[in-house]
Amino acid sequence: YLPDFLIIKAVEEFDINHELLDYFTFEIEKKIKKTVSTDFKAPEKEDRFKEPEFWKRGLKDDAPGLILTGSVEYVSEVRKALIGTDKQRFEVPFPSESRLSERRFYILNIHLYLIDGETGQPIYDRKFKETKTDKNPNQTAYFAFFELIQRVRDKLFLEIKGGDRVQQRYLIK
Repeated sequence: YLPDFLIIKAVEEFDINHELLDYFTFEIEKKIKKTVSTDFKAPEKEDRFKEPEFWKRGLKDDAPGLILTGSVEYVSEVRKALIGTDKQRFEVPFPSESRLSERRFYILNIHLYLIDGETGQPIYDRKFKETKTDKNPNQTAYFAFFELIQRVRDKLFLEIKGGDRVQQRYLIK
């Protein structure tokens, strides 16, 4: 089962619940080669995720193997900063460039639970926080979401399935 996610806060004009369900349904069906059911409602409060009775009551008799659900917060903000310039002897009266720089930040906080369908107990509980910065202050939430959710997917499937972790290293001269 892949129930609705509890939306704590989301970017306006972006249906994060729909996008999460579509994305995880596709990815999970691709990995396990079985159909994923999404006809289950999420709890109204975060503390209900850890209540086995809530999950047992809502499931059908043919209890599924696992339930992936959680809460999500997806926010966008524009940050501005002054650009430093070299001191000149005379100040230019009409500068060609703006001294103000804008960046758009997208922040995805997602708390995922993997719940055993038979017992209703959470067997996996992890919070993910991913951030994307873009120089274009007009960047859409939709575009940034897919880069952020891919990072979450990679970390999630790596922990669940196991395997080697690719590490990036930087040389500083």
